[in-house]
Amino acid sequence: MWLKYLIFLAGASLFRTETVDKVSSDYWSWRLSISREFSTSIGTYKYNDRLDSYTYEKIEDMKVEVDGFLKRLTLVNSSSLVGEKLISFKVLKEILENVRDGYEWKDYQPLNPINFLELWFYGLDMFVSAQPFDTEGDFVNYVRRIEEGPRQIEEMINLSRRAIANGHTSHNASVSRVPGNIDDMVKPPNESALYSPLKKDNASAILGKNAAAVEKRLQDAITAFNAKLLKAKEFLINEYMPKTRPGLGLSSLPGGRENYQACLKIHTSTEMTAQEIHDKGLEEVNRIEKLIRQKMSNIGFPSTAKLSEMYANLSSDPKFVFNNSADVLANFNKIIFERIKPLMPKYFRHLPDLPLEVRGYPTDGAGGEYKAGSADGSKPGIFYVNLFRPEDNPSYAAVSFSLHEALPGHHNQESYGLLADIPPYMRSYEWLSFNAPYFFPFFNAYIEGWGLYSEFLGEEMGIYQNDYEMLGRYSDEMFRAVRLVVDTGIHEYNWTRERAIEYMLNYTYMSRDGAANEVDRYATWPGQATGYKIGEIKFKEVRKKASDALGSKFNLADFHYAVLRYGTLPMSVLEYVVDQWIADQRAGGVPGVPTGGAPVLAFNAFSLILVTVYALI
Repeated sequence: MWLKYLIFLAGASLFRTETVDKVSSDYWSWRLSISREFSTSIGTYKYNDRLDSYTYEKIEDMKVEVDGFLKRLTLVNSSSLVGEKLISFKVLKEILENVRDGYEWKDYQPLNPINFLELWFYGLDMFVSAQPFDTEGDFVNYVRRIEEGPRQIEEMINLSRRAIANGHTSHNASVSRVPGNIDDMVKPPNESALYSPLKKDNASAILGKNAAAVEKRLQDAITAFNAKLLKAKEFLINEYMPKTRPGLGLSSLPGGRENYQACLKIHTSTEMTAQEIHDKGLEEVNRIEKLIRQKMSNIGFPSTAKLSEMYANLSSDPKFVFNNSADVLANFNKIIFERIKPLMPKYFRHLPDLPLEVRGYPTDGAGGEYKAGSADGSKPGIFYVNLFRPEDNPSYAAVSFSLHEALPGHHNQESYGLLADIPPYMRSYEWLSFNAPYFFPFFNAYIEGWGLYSEFLGEEMGIYQNDYEMLGRYSDEMFRAVRLVVDTGIHEYNWTRERAIEYMLNYTYMSRDGAANEVDRYATWPGQATGYKIGEIKFKEVRKKASDALGSKFNLADFHYAVLRYGTLPMSVLEYVVDQWIADQRAGGVPGVPTGGAPVLAFNAFSLILVTVYALI
């Protein structure tokens, strides 16, 4: 009897029903449970009182969980899936396989969470801005989260010590700024950026009689957090920095070249080798330089002059320079809402048209970035611009910048994803780069490739109005092409920091300090910067493929809808989507929501044997 019962249970487990929806839902719930700060940033507030863990046990546990989800995906009969169900299956499978394959490198980058580009050490303002402060519970959760800060930093220090022991540290360039960053962050509690929520106009009204108690608790939490930050600074100076890796690139570490290849794969979602990317970069630099020199000749600048001389001349020309932040914002708004937006319906189908705003950064930092809003439009998408030095936003360069970050770039692309009926892992992604290739890919080549493609599309849309604006476009494209050469130069060909800086100065508009900052970024995030140009090239390739295949049937607006409607994709799935779209167009179909496959029973020969044995018993 017991034997019969056990065989029944075994057979039942092998007949287990799995659907893409169920596996996707369980996967996403788990993802949010281990990425609590990311969860808050996308409006899921279940973990607002907790910070992420940075333990070696978590690194090991990730692999176990991912293997479990991959096993469950084998119980889904993918051959029965069509349309969006099949696409979401392919995307989830690629995400999980990337993590599984990246496990080989768990003792490299994941052990080095402290750098000048991420987490606490990048600055506190963005961390605070992601939190809600609408109720007393929100404030209490926030205080609890700050109280967890010392624990989290101690975990980061412990991982870093493991990196030292393994000989797998970052380069000094990745951490040399961090002690100074910490000095800027450590302030008396009521002057800290972490205290700012209590300075909100409605904070006292929300907290009522508990305001004093919450304030005391937050001040104590900030004091403890500051003490732990100073301990991290001491650790970096005395223990970590003397043991940083000898070369700027990964190739200075044992197995470094193989590690770098894995980084390239996760950031480009292609199988391109470092040499292929390096060669493509040299080819692109040469092509774009010819275009730039042609425009230089058009504006009366010697075409044989150094590119850096031309950039210096333009950046100091009063007719392109703004003297105040209000004029910078007005220029961006005019470009986006008066020049670009009216033309969007001609090039795109089913435009989301979610609200967009251009704002200045609250603190000095990067030149600009885009932050997505909400699907219901209550929270606008925001194109952040650095306004601390208005002169760094010349008018001729603002056009390609607007096309990339706003329309038809990131705001347009992410808005399609927000409104699409797709799983959340195709809509939202955690932008952490220090731990790649052992992390969940955010398909950088698709996101940033679309941004660069949008700069290119601006030419067809007629957005660039003169040679100066085209110079701005080519200058930005050159910047991304140079990244292919420099990133691979650092990690594959042992370039020194100075050689990488000089190469950037020869071909881009960057100052020496700016170029040094970029080079240090590439050293810190191996391969990340290559995704931009590789992604743009892939978008152009699949567009040409579709145009060649369809001839007169090719419609650009329909093509754009086809590649944007499924959220963020790896390049392999992008190609699949385009191939399916080509087939639909040839068959006389129109863009529409495909029908998903029905849930199926996973079935195999072994389960058949068990059922047969059970029947005989």
